[in-house]
Amino acid sequence: MAEFQVVAKELERMCNTYHAVSGKCGTDECPLYCEDLCYAQAMVYVHGDDACNLEKVVMSWAAEHPEPVYPTWGEWFVEHGDLVDGWQNATNAAWMANTALSIFMKSIPADIAEKLGIEPKK
Repeated sequence: MAEFQVVAKELERMCNTYHAVSGKCGTDECPLYCEDLCYAQAMVYVHGDDACNLEKVVMSWAAEHPEPVYPTWGEWFVEHGDLVDGWQNATNAAWMANTALSIFMKSIPADIAEKLGIEPKK
């Protein structure tokens, strides 16, 4: 049995995925809709076995559709060669190193990656 927070996060991701494609809830492509467990209705009507079925459908979908992982800022800058040029021009290397390390080790957020045309890691 999965943790509630994990199921809730994957349920939101799943609904956002199908809602973004069709622009509305309740499409035949959505496994929840096909199983009569649509999220829009689930918050009111899910009881007993339906809750277990909802979890199974959501977690099965999540396993088949893993969340994309984007490179870190550091990986992206190194790949594009911008980091080396910027580093050589830095006037305060100690401050730059501290700040850069904290920033460059974070993954690029999905919305920014999309705007920059960065593909998820394989």
